[in-house]
Amino acid sequence: MNLDPRQTEAFRFVIKTGSFEQAAARLHLTPPAISQRVRALESALGSALVVRSRPCRATATGQRLLQYLKRARLLESDLMAELAERSDAPLMVVAALNADTPGSVAISSAAAPAPVFTRGKA
Repeated sequence: MNLDPRQTEAFRFVIKTGSFEQAAARLHLTPPAISQRVRALESALGSALVVRSRPCRATATGQRLLQYLKRARLLESDLMAELAERSDAPLMVVAALNADTPGSVAISSAAAPAPVFTRGKA
């Protein structure tokens, strides 16, 4: 099963703000749209996620889902940072070196600032 990011975002904001109305305002949606997304998520997971009180709070299952979503965001952030730091793979861009001869350009990292130009078929 895949979690719908729009549904999980609605759920997170309901818990973060404490209400469906405030979550709707933050996400630029209507309260019924937020409610529908949270209900669809609850239906998909087969369990209530929100205690609908003032302020709204997460059920035990909702707390577990929040923990999972936080870990998933942290893992994604770590991966993006790691990939951004990699300097071992030059970026290859296909470019025209003159009017009718295709070639490639290797744009290196800051460690080797000079770009490499080659002629030939890409």
